Amino acid sequence: VSNGTCYQANNVELDHHYIPCGNVLFGDHACCQAGDVCLEFSACYNNDLNMTYIAGCTDKAYANETVCPSKGPWEG
Repeated sequence: VSNGTCYQANNVELDHHYIPCGNVLFGDHACCQAGDVCLEFSACYNNDLNMTYIAGCTDKAYANETVCPSKGPWEG
């Protein structure tokens, strides 16, 4: 059961479509969009778009380097 709030940066919540990749009662977890697959290294996979992405984590301070994906500036 996934339960908890997901953050994309320090104290910046992701929208409600993102859920933790595990139960936050057992510690912080990476977050993915509901229905997507949680992968290793805090990555997510969307099968419909054949796309791997990173989203966020359940650490409100975004300080847990083990589960909060490091995000650099967007380079499109």
